[in-house]
Amino acid sequence: MHAMTAVLIAVSLTAVPARADEVVRTCARMESYRQFNIPRFERAYVESLRFPVPAVVECTLRDVALLKLAQPEMQNDAIYEQVCELARNGKTPAVKYKASLVRIVYENPQMFVEEGKAEYVNDEQVFTAISDRLQKSVLAIVLR
Repeated sequence: MHAMTAVLIAVSLTAVPARADEVVRTCARMESYRQFNIPRFERAYVESLRFPVPAVVECTLRDVALLKLAQPEMQNDAIYEQVCELARNGKTPAVKYKASLVRIVYENPQMFVEEGKAEYVNDEQVFTAISDRLQKSVLAIVLR
């Protein structure tokens, strides 16, 4: 098992007790994603996207979304192809939905410039920001 997969499993399965009003940080700072050497870990990300545990796949989807937001010029066909596969055939509705959002980020990075400038604390904020941008874009087209 590769180190990246082991880390993703550990993070996704670790229960962190939190108060009801406390938000637990699950995302690194955007600067970390901007500096990340994606080609070095491409294979590990693809393997993690294929992992049989949906929670691991969802964490990886969050990370590859943040990487694309932070490095919109990045071209990575292997990750993109696996994201597309998950959007079509993911094991759960949540995996399919999140993969669909990530696919759109990869296909239209210019649409998500503002989201690439934001800081995110957790997965929910990442996917909500992407979804909100899509909703605003659709409404802008409808209102024209």
